[in-house]
Amino acid sequence: MPALKGPACVCCCMMLASWVLSSARAQEPLQLATLQREALDRDPRVREFALQNEQSGLRLRNIEVERRPAVSTLGLIQYQSDVPTPPPVAGQLASRPPKDTYDISVRVDQRIFDPALEPRLALAKADLAESQARLRVALFSLRDEVNEAFFTAALLQEQIGALGATLADLESRLRETTIRVREGAAIPGEAAAIEATLLQQRQQEEELRANKKAALVRLTSLTGRPIEADAALALPALDDAVAQARQELERLHARPDTSSSRARAIARRGSRN
Repeated sequence: MPALKGPACVCCCMMLASWVLSSARAQEPLQLATLQREALDRDPRVREFALQNEQSGLRLRNIEVERRPAVSTLGLIQYQSDVPTPPPVAGQLASRPPKDTYDISVRVDQRIFDPALEPRLALAKADLAESQARLRVALFSLRDEVNEAFFTAALLQEQIGALGATLADLESRLRETTIRVREGAAIPGEAAAIEATLLQQRQQEEELRANKKAALVRLTSLTGRPIEADAALALPALDDAVAQARQELERLHARPDTSSSRARAIARRGSRN
């Protein structure tokens, strides 16, 4: 077999590396933070932040320019076919007026006081804040959709895992019961009952897998990333966040003002009784 040399070898190495990377990525469990970031990067509304900032910057610069002096020039050229001629003096013309005239003027305008300038700047900044807040709300709904699809698939994944253990137990019991029926130690109805339960659980497993596939298809449409039906999902670690929230709650309850207000409320309630 001839050895590959030059560009052919480089091309094969690149194809092999891309295949290895794609396989490794496909085997990695899906992370919620990664899916949220990919969904936001794919959404074209994210680019509106930069466009809104640029638009607001231009609007503010246009308003700020009005504070600067405005210089304007005006030029006028006229040509007359006939002009009056002064009478001659001693038989000679003193001067002959020109038929063309030139007029050039320069004007400088400077605003000394404009009470509407600052409110206009504040209005432009408020419009930018409102537009970006509205956009953040829209993007938050996108994150909510990703969260809903992810946790739906994760819940179905756990249910499929638990159901898999049940199926394995039922299959083991069916084999044992079948052997006992063959040996005459059990009646065929026992094996039939176990087999019916096994078929019912397998049907439920197929329904769970179909629902999980639908949730993963929803994640694919949101992130633009191909996700296989058997992809594993890794639940986010919330232990640190929960512990921090509990510490904050305990610190809040330990405040003197909170304790005193609670004692006053209890005393007030007792005096009413």
